Amino acid sequence: MLLVVLFAMTSAAQEQLTKFDVFHNGNMVGIAQLYQKRSGDGLYMKMTTDIKVRMMMEISVKIIEESRFVQGKLIHSQLNRTVNGKEKANRQTNAIVNGYQTIAEGKQGTISQPRIDYNLIQMYQTEPVNRSRVYSDNFQTFLTITQLPGHVYRINLPDGNYNEFTYSKGVCTRVSINSSMYTIQLKRV
Repeated sequence: MLLVVLFAMTSAAQEQLTKFDVFHNGNMVGIAQLYQKRSGDGLYMKMTTDIKVRMMMEISVKIIEESRFVQGKLIHSQLNRTVNGKEKANRQTNAIVNGYQTIAEGKQGTISQPRIDYNLIQMYQTEPVNRSRVYSDNFQTFLTITQLPGHVYRINLPDGNYNEFTYSKGVCTRVSINSSMYTIQLKRV
């Protein structure tokens, strides 16, 4: 019986669920959940975001991001985003010999980078100490991490928007998603 309890405790220690409340103009408009599972030398992360916000009309956004790492190397990632039930993004990054294959809405490309060891979904968990860049599964490119005062890090996006991540004791506590049309805040629960 003791072995069963110890095994259950060990398994639970390898899994983690982090929840964020999502706000727009001070109103809670959704939730985001980040599930993380470590198994041997593997890491699986899945982030689901569900937002309903009223601007000119009601907008419903659902995002599912998944990443698999083995020995610290990204093996596969996938991002799906739907807006009002219509698919707006379907992107994958897959490890291949000497780099990665990307697929964005059916179009293939390659990245001549032998190893991706840190992607944007990981920033929702832990502070990017001593890191200067992060792989964006959405834009399928590396982005610069700029450290601001007070454990805040800014990521300027290729579309002109930016995200800011705030950390306390190495853990992400808040994310601000800033575009020319809106600002969304994610606050860790």
